[in-house]
Amino acid sequence: MVTEILVQLAVFAVSLVVLMKAADGVIRQAIAAAELLGLSELVAGFVLVSVATALPELTISTEAALKGAPGVAVGTVFGSIMANLLFILGIVAIVGGIRVGRKSIPALVRLLFAISVVSLLLLFLGAGSYTGFALLLVFVAYVYTLVREKFVLSEILFSFNFGAGVSGLLSKYQSIAKTLVLLLVGIFIVVLSSNFLVDSSVKLAVFAGVPTFVIAATIVAVGTSLPELSVALAAVRRGHGHLALGNLVGSSITDLTLVLGTAALFTPIAPSLAVNSFLVMAAVIASLLLWYLIEVNHKLARREGIILLAAYFGFIVLMLSKAV
Repeated sequence: MVTEILVQLAVFAVSLVVLMKAADGVIRQAIAAAELLGLSELVAGFVLVSVATALPELTISTEAALKGAPGVAVGTVFGSIMANLLFILGIVAIVGGIRVGRKSIPALVRLLFAISVVSLLLLFLGAGSYTGFALLLVFVAYVYTLVREKFVLSEILFSFNFGAGVSGLLSKYQSIAKTLVLLLVGIFIVVLSSNFLVDSSVKLAVFAGVPTFVIAATIVAVGTSLPELSVALAAVRRGHGHLALGNLVGSSITDLTLVLGTAALFTPIAPSLAVNSFLVMAAVIASLLLWYLIEVNHKLARREGIILLAAYFGFIVLMLSKAV
């Protein structure tokens, strides 16, 4: 018993250190990739970081759909959206704050509006295989639109500079490839260390006699968002708030289109489930609240962070009351 506790404490400590180091590495590589590809931090957070950090949700939701459990897929997606927009952004706003430039607001508004509209459509129509395919097309189209607005791929990868010659072109291509590989490796380590951290936390809580439902509502719920949380905090700490914002808002739209769309390809998601309706409306309210705070104040600081966290804990209380 004592030996097992000591082992889990060691796993917890090592996982936490690795997670923090890996998160810092992800931010460094994401910034480097953004500079090489000519992307803004906001777009880099959405395109490069958010898609990769959404892989755990994609795995869980797809597995649930294959097993005929669409409720798990819906809960995973919308629970992640609520955590991203309210819990993690609330913590980030309190810890470091994010100032949103006027040029960034239109892109954020489009993202948040997309979350709201797609959520409402799912509420009233449900999601079958055709809807799932449509959601995947929306994801691809939106990524293409964001990237096309920021740079032309042929100009980045295949532009020929007679002064630099072929060696200069190859050097640029190798730098981009190396940076993207390191970014993916870093995100993989973030996700892996997060899993070890959550697993050791749950075991330690069980040893301490903490009730199962408390573990589920706290450690597991927060633990599934650890990759996004660790990367966002590392970004703000390094002064790259826009990358954190793009990652979190981007993760939400990725969950709603790529993750839920993939799940819907395997099993229909009925619109009549009461829990689904509550989750969808909660996601709509969360996105509109964040939209309002950004439009009015052009920043997410301590006050906005407290509002977002209060909204998240209110959501948790209502969710637990429905489960009782």
